[in-house]
Formats: sequence, structure tokens, C-alpha cells
Amino acid sequence: MSVGILKESKYEILAILREECRVKSEIDIYYQGELWAANIKKVDFSCFYINPGDTDFSSIIDDAAFSFVLHSQLGKIEFSAVLNTACDRQNTTNAIAFFLPDRINILQRRLTQRVRVKNDPEFFCSGRHKSGESYKCTINDLSEGGCSFISDSFKKKFMDKGMALDNVEISLAEYGIIVTSLKVVNVTPVYQDRSHERSVFRISCKFNYKNPETKKYIEDTVLKITVDQKLKARRF
Repeated sequence: MSVGILKESKYEILAILREECRVKSEIDIYYQGELWAANIKKVDFSCFYINPGDTDFSSIIDDAAFSFVLHSQLGKIEFSAVLNTACDRQNTTNAIAFFLPDRINILQRRLTQRVRVKNDPEFFCSGRHKSGESYKCTINDLSEGGCSFISDSFKKKFMDKGMALDNVEISLAEYGIIVTSLKVVNVTPVYQDRSHERSVFRISCKFNYKNPETKKYIEDTVLKITVDQKLKARRF
């Protein structure tokens, strides 16, 4: 199994599988070198059921272990599960039952995901300008490519487009802290009322990664936040 985000909570696994069932995500089923494509037909508290189509499972041994790859909007979801031989394999609903997996592994999509974390004071970046003046700004959103943050003031000589911010501490609540460098790609005023008299500034930056470990950390963190936000919002 590839390295990704591991989920071992039964309730989270149940919620994720139910959502994939709802949106009819395609699932690949592997057993002894053979591959079938199907959909999850139903999920209950102990099992999930797949629609076998024209595939004949009658010759497969009792309690056989299968490997699965779910093609989700989150990415690829890999897991193993055991055939539930207590159920009638070819029952009236024409579904094959498997016990819920003990764990699932979520592999990030190659497409860049962006998560919004604005209004959460535990997500912020901080550092010092070359003048020695310190700053601390709330993060607005985050992706593997960069982040944007909100500043109450804009000092052109420190944060203008094209400038570098070195040794920036990115604080990501319970997901940890990492120090990296940023390059400012855009500065946008965000007006807080119709009079345009009160505004803050959104500073959009890209990461200047110094090593692959930092990039991998950000990629994994973005995926973790994405999954956790969906679970908290009860979208699963």
C-alpha cells in the first residue's frame, strides 16, 4: 500500500464509504491478479456491498481478502477487506458483501487542492522583515503551491509583488508548524464595508521550497485538512 493519509476510525471510514456510495465513485477490486470494476451499492454499520455486474464470485474461497482502490474526488482510497461469507453472495439485491476495512489510506490527487482556513486564528504565518520589524498574519487559504494571508496593513517596501519573505513560520493549528520561504505574487485590497474606507490586504504567495521534505509535508497537510473539513461539515 502506498504512503498517504491513514484513517483508522470506524466512524470516519463509514462516513467516507457512504459518501463514495452516494456519488457512485468507481471502485477497482483486486483478487489473485484479477481486476473488476464496480460501484458501492450500499453501506451499513458492519459491511459495504458492491454490485458485481456479470462477475461470478461463487468460486472464491470463504473469507477471502480483497484489495480495493476507490477513485474519489479526494484522490485514490486504498484498503483491504474480507468477503462476508455469512451473507448470501448472490442475494436478491444482487450485491456482494465485504466487512468494513480496519483502515483506509487516502492518496492525494495530482491536481492541486486549495483549502480555505480563514477566520481560524490558529492558522497564521509570522516572521521578521529585514529591518527587524516583526509581523503576524492570519492565513486565508493554503495549497501545495502556496498560501495567501490577510494583513491589516500593507508596507510596499516589505511585501510588494515579487519580493521574497524568508524564514516564515507557518503555523497550522494541530497540524504542526513549518518554516519556509515565500515569494509574493499578488497584493489585493479587500474592502470590509461599502464605503471602501476600511480594508485589509490579501497577500498571495508561492512557496520557495528548499527541500522535498517540506513540499511533501505541505502536500500531506493540505490533504489532511481537506478530509477533516469534510468530516466536520458532515458532508460525508
